[in-house]
Amino acid sequence: MKIDGIKGKPPPTFRSSKLFSMPYDVDWYDSHTDAMGIDFGSTRIVCAVSRNHEIDFVKVDNTEEFMPNAISFEEKKPVFGSVALRHLKSNSPEAVIVDLKSALLDKNARKNHWLYSTCSFEKSVSYLLSTQEGYKSVSLKECLKLFVKKFADDATIHQSHFNGNKRVNKAVFTVPSMSKKAENKRFIMNIVEAAESAKIEILDIIEETQADLLYYLSEVDEKDLRHKKRILMIDLGDGTGIAREYTLFTSGLKKTKEVEDLLNGRTIDNLLFDYIMNKLKSMTFN
Repeated sequence: MKIDGIKGKPPPTFRSSKLFSMPYDVDWYDSHTDAMGIDFGSTRIVCAVSRNHEIDFVKVDNTEEFMPNAISFEEKKPVFGSVALRHLKSNSPEAVIVDLKSALLDKNARKNHWLYSTCSFEKSVSYLLSTQEGYKSVSLKECLKLFVKKFADDATIHQSHFNGNKRVNKAVFTVPSMSKKAENKRFIMNIVEAAESAKIEILDIIEETQADLLYYLSEVDEKDLRHKKRILMIDLGDGTGIAREYTLFTSGLKKTKEVEDLLNGRTIDNLLFDYIMNKLKSMTFN
């Protein structure tokens, strides 16, 4: 099967404009202790599970629930999060990948201000790193697979009281956008392939604003929604800035309008980078 020219097996409900039903309160649903939710943010990644009719965060970065989006290959065994970021301050910054998805962006959006280089292919991208053992090439798919396996292991330990030795092996992923931009399609297909390689069943992939909306609706009294036919969701993240309108129909909810490329953290970083570089170029050092 192809998605806009990209071959691959899509998740079961891979549609950015799909219709979905109104959610109930979270505690109304049975807990599915073999599943997890993963949000790959530009600067932070988070993993959550269902237990005791509640949503519970998994501590994926030592004792922290939010893990920096970073992975280091300086050691034989890759390290993640805050430990990987510490390698940026050590003698091995060129072995650290930060903000995985940024490598899929064009050069103008990325500005090339990371210490690693990239090599882009039709479906994916590889990072070219410098480690103590020499130069190393690592694909985006492999990085995503390592993160997914780590989160599955952490979630399995977190749920062991309910599952015993049973592994958490299902996941819902959230992504900033499912628009037809090349970087979005490639990122999603790499998630699909990484999860399959890690033996994780994908229950769904949804947009972050859709997840925000579902949570909002689960917390709002149904009576308060009678006069709300359109709901605006805005996501101003570190890597994306998106506004979407969702319309309430008798058959469910559906995305009806969207505006992408709003101001976001990555844009601000690039503006600051350009400003500092221009200042340095104009300065005279004695």
